[in-house]
Amino acid sequence: MISYKPFSPSDWYGFAGAERFEDGAEPLLGELKVDDFDAIIIIDASGVHISWDVPVEPEDDGTQHEETLTNTADFDAAHASRAVALLKSEMTTDSLRQLGARLVFE
Repeated sequence: MISYKPFSPSDWYGFAGAERFEDGAEPLLGELKVDDFDAIIIIDASGVHISWDVPVEPEDDGTQHEETLTNTADFDAAHASRAVALLKSEMTTDSLRQLGARLVFE
């Protein structure tokens, strides 16, 4: 089960693109794991957004990188309630795809 909390004033700095709900309520923020990586979930008026960072793969010569790539899964407002109902505290990219998410790997 994922626990959600309303946005705090400092959450608005990190997630300024989030939208208040029609009644003025704060967006919700939660945590889960995707493919064993820590992820955040934001539920706002536009839908559901999940974001998680993964390490950059080593080069062919074995060179390691300290950078990470950010992956995201987005559900628009029309599909948000279904997504929230079916999300678990530990997910995989395949299980998110099966929920109908638009996955982006940067």
